Amino acid sequence: KSGEDKLADIQKAEELEQSYRTGLALINYYLESNEKEKAEKIAQYYFRKFPENYVIGLKYAKTLCVNAKYVECIAVLKRLKVLPNEGAYEGRAVYREANLYQAINLLKKKQYSKAIRFVENSKIWIENLGVGKPYDSDIDECLENFILASAYFKQGNPKQAEVFYKKVIEKASFYSGTFNLNELMIVLSLCKTGDVDRADRMVEEWNKQQPDEKVVQWSTAIYKGDVEK
Repeated sequence: KSGEDKLADIQKAEELEQSYRTGLALINYYLESNEKEKAEKIAQYYFRKFPENYVIGLKYAKTLCVNAKYVECIAVLKRLKVLPNEGAYEGRAVYREANLYQAINLLKKKQYSKAIRFVENSKIWIENLGVGKPYDSDIDECLENFILASAYFKQGNPKQAEVFYKKVIEKASFYSGTFNLNELMIVLSLCKTGDVDRADRMVEEWNKQQPDEKVVQWSTAIYKGDVEK
């Protein structure tokens, strides 16, 4: 079922028994319906009812994140004890997301030192979330390093900014014809470090390979400073 019929069945199940499974179904329903505040309210209720259930805990953290309550989300994730399992990466993903969004909020407020701290925290694979850190070579930190470079640059520390712009550029490879937003961060970093010609060639290659791809058009406009487009 879908829509109101689906919701009615879940609510009937909840009347019969308030298990974590019925709570999870309700939370997912409201998230899928983009009723973010309702999802958070239900998740908070079930998290208080089942505080040791990390499945509900992870879902509660997710609702906090989608409602832009990033600090609260991080606090919840730090308290959970997630058993290692195939789905455990969700907690790590939400933890990273919440830290980076909070960092961007702080950048907008010109609180650069605090922003840097949250980006650095996003790189930490906290053990209680049930997923181990891969080899460094298997971790894509292009976004984290680009935000760090931007923060240091705005802070008035161009030397440290260059360190992180170069870390972004290290991820550059021959364009395969499949666009990845890392490409945009790479060309912007090339410009910041003075290699504009190489950046221009990369952007030209995107448009040659995928001229009709909307994300390529958007990224090209960002690169060229065409805000209106």
